[in-house]
Amino acid sequence: MTSVELFSRLETIASSNDVETQSTHLVKDLLQDNQGLDAIDPILWCMEKNSGIDFGPPGPLVQFLERFHGKGYEQKLIESIRRKPTNHTVWMLNRLINAAQTTTEKLELTALMQTAETHSRADSAAKRIAGDFLKRRRQE
Repeated sequence: MTSVELFSRLETIASSNDVETQSTHLVKDLLQDNQGLDAIDPILWCMEKNSGIDFGPPGPLVQFLERFHGKGYEQKLIESIRRKPTNHTVWMLNRLINAAQTTTEKLELTALMQTAETHSRADSAAKRIAGDFLKRRRQE
């Protein structure tokens, strides 16, 4: 699948009434085509552009992205959050914090969550979710 085709499919998903089913079909095609790290940025871009869409809990797209844990996914998610945190990418960041292997990694990711909470491009939902995650962390 070319990047143009991937962007087109993601736009279709974003305008669909059945995001989960459409996402499942896309992920199946990505896996069949042996798509990898090159698909991460377009998926995150779609989430940034369509911040109000519920992509699932976690949903097929996140499950696809998380296949690349330890292979570059984390850095791409960090870059996405620095550009424009969304409720979904903030939630994904929280999953990274929960999976952090070292105290340093956990602190760095938590600092990024703090940035997301006040980011000028984040919508109110993303800021609220980031604040909720931070509040829970302080209570731990």
